[in-house]
Amino acid sequence: MKLRPVKPQNLSIELLALLVITVLAASGPALIHYAAFSSAYIGLVACILAHCAIGTYGWTRIEQWPSRHLPYLSVQTVLALGIIYLAHSYGPVPIIMIPLAAQAGILLERRAAILFAISLTLLDLLPSLALGMDFDLELIGFAFTSGTGIFFGVLFAQVLRSTWRAKAEVDRLNADLAETARHTAALATAEERNRIAREIHDSVGHALTTVHVQLMAAEQMLAVDQEKARDLIDKARGVTDQGLQDVRRAVAAMREEPLPMRIDQAIDELAEKARQTGLRVDLDLSGNAPELPGEIYRTVYRVAQEALTNVRKHGKGDASMALRMGNEQVALQVRNPAEPSENGSGGFGLLGLRERAALVNGRLQAGQENGHFDLLLEIPLL
Repeated sequence: MKLRPVKPQNLSIELLALLVITVLAASGPALIHYAAFSSAYIGLVACILAHCAIGTYGWTRIEQWPSRHLPYLSVQTVLALGIIYLAHSYGPVPIIMIPLAAQAGILLERRAAILFAISLTLLDLLPSLALGMDFDLELIGFAFTSGTGIFFGVLFAQVLRSTWRAKAEVDRLNADLAETARHTAALATAEERNRIAREIHDSVGHALTTVHVQLMAAEQMLAVDQEKARDLIDKARGVTDQGLQDVRRAVAAMREEPLPMRIDQAIDELAEKARQTGLRVDLDLSGNAPELPGEIYRTVYRVAQEALTNVRKHGKGDASMALRMGNEQVALQVRNPAEPSENGSGGFGLLGLRERAALVNGRLQAGQENGHFDLLLEIPLL
């Protein structure tokens, strides 16, 4: 990215003041030696005023137009040479080239600025030669002194230019960093909201669905078998207790607290609780239960929980669940009989499960085939 040398406003004013004061101070002694309102006097005053006016007006307006830098510097150079010539190189008048060299150092790239400084040093000799001065050691010494001042002005201005560019780049990077931080914070907030939504759905939603089913069954049994109805209500109370435990487990998951048991034990407990609600669950646990990372553990558990909830809501009362554990992969499969329109792949539940699986580089597939609804979760462990 190519940056323009942005000039601080207070430094621009200082450079303009330097130009005006230098021109007036250097040309003042020469004006004293002219008769007032003579042609030479008027010409010198006109060049001084034009040089200061163009410097004041042009310097504050050419920054946005790089194509105008060289024309501005060329006009100022001609006027400066005119001042030196009309002043007969009297006294310190040649130093008016130094502020002009400093402006060139700010406006031009380094190579162009150095070439301009060389040109300015050579052109500074023209007034002396035009006034009849011999090209001797004295003139060479003058050129060396003048060139030293011109190159100092250019190089000093180049240092300022580099400093301004570096500051502009730092400001840009800080702005980009702040924007990235805001974007990252927004993504983290959205991810945390989704995570909390999944935890609430998977824990509270599962418990409420189970309680709803048991209370409906208790209502139907109330007039027929009060003992059976009371047993169903007790089971519903137990499910609410389990729901509270699930909420606490969800909060613990958010706090990254230690997991309560191995994944095979947790799945076995989940299947047993489902059987207590009247659901027939055939569970197959195979392989050695590895020490799962917390997020993978919770993903497997929540998928099993949501799958059993869907079986209870949409299935025909029985399901088979298989947990296959290995060193390279853990897989969970849940299968239950279902009508073609039941256990659909839409809804927030399955969507949340797919999001969970994706967060641990896993894959969740769900769909109907041959009168059954199949859900398969596969998570690599390597």
